[in-house]
Amino acid sequence: MLTDKDRDEVMPPRHDGGLVWHYANAEALKGILEAHAIWASCVQSLNDDQEILFGIDLIRGSVRDASKDAQRWVGGMSEELAAQVLADSFVVSASIDGDSEHLRDSYGAYVLGFDAATELTKQPATSNLAATTAWQDPRFASGWRRVIYGIPDGLVHASKVVAALEELARDNTCANAEAIAKAAYELIVRGAAYLKSEPWRVEQEVRLFGRASLSETPVSMRVRGDEFVRFLQVTSSTTGSGPLPLRKVRPPRVPVRSYSASAKGVREMLDSAGYQAVQVLA
Repeated sequence: MLTDKDRDEVMPPRHDGGLVWHYANAEALKGILEAHAIWASCVQSLNDDQEILFGIDLIRGSVRDASKDAQRWVGGMSEELAAQVLADSFVVSASIDGDSEHLRDSYGAYVLGFDAATELTKQPATSNLAATTAWQDPRFASGWRRVIYGIPDGLVHASKVVAALEELARDNTCANAEAIAKAAYELIVRGAAYLKSEPWRVEQEVRLFGRASLSETPVSMRVRGDEFVRFLQVTSSTTGSGPLPLRKVRPPRVPVRSYSASAKGVREMLDSAGYQAVQVLA
């Protein structure tokens, strides 16, 4: 029902130039190098549980000005179906800022520079809590895209999502109602994943968006605080055997509290994981 063109239209343009920077703590860096993968978070399990709702509310508010058919599909979305679409939606976050004190403090002192032009794929989860052992559609196909901040620019983006919903309603008048409703909400969530409120602008975020249902892709459950949250591993190889498109790593700032946090310690970690070509920045 949804084409790649439909999905592309509700996302910002791809950010393919240069590097994007992923901030990680020591434990996360070790896991990334060992697994040759980075973790995508379920949109229901983001650090701020309100951020996906900001975008959804902005788009659903804009739907009020759409055709009656588009309003009907979105307004008729059941809570159960909406929750299913949210649970199957994942994002990876990075920034175009490669040396942000705010991001170091918030997410981790190690800064990993990835080639933005390299396509990433979904990988079977390694956790012993993985749900299944088979998966389909291996590409994490959105590519890196810039997050849009605030109301004015957000409303412009929301109007593009509404236009896609109008087209969906127009082209599928005879299709199964539940299937159309699910497709409509997928477009809303996909578009909303790139909308954040103005205070987040300082992060200069770029995101990858992907979908992975339990019936298609192994999803790991990890403990965070007092809850289990859903994660998905993303790599540059469908087999998980190839290295990530990691190009540069910036170690924590001084004072260095451990050998592994020093430039020499990071160099040894990279070499032992097969990333000899990665540059360690001063």
